[in-house]
Amino acid sequence: MNVKEITKLQKEHGFYDVQQIINNGTVWHMEGGMGRYAMDTLQLGATMLPKKDFSNAYGGHIPSRDMIKDGSTGSKEKCINFWNNHKDMEMLIW
Repeated sequence: MNVKEITKLQKEHGFYDVQQIINNGTVWHMEGGMGRYAMDTLQLGATMLPKKDFSNAYGGHIPSRDMIKDGSTGSKEKCINFWNNHKDMEMLIW
C-alpha cells in the first residue's frame, strides 16, 4: 500500500482533512482539542506524520515520519497496517 492509496481511504472515511493539517503543521498551532484529535488519529494509525518535522505552539518538536521508528505512532508503517486491516469497512466509529 502506498501514500496515494492511503489518501484515497482517508478521503472515503473522513480522515483526509486531519491528515492535511498534520502535513502542513497547522494542527500543532490550533486549540488543544484539535491537537488531541490529531494525536488520537496518529495513535490509531489512520493518519501519519508528514515528511517534514515541525515545532508546536510551545516550542516542542514534532518529528517527521522519517525520524521515528518503523511501526511506532505516526509512522507510515503503522498507517499502512491500520488501512490494510480496515480498508473494507463501511465506517469508522469513534
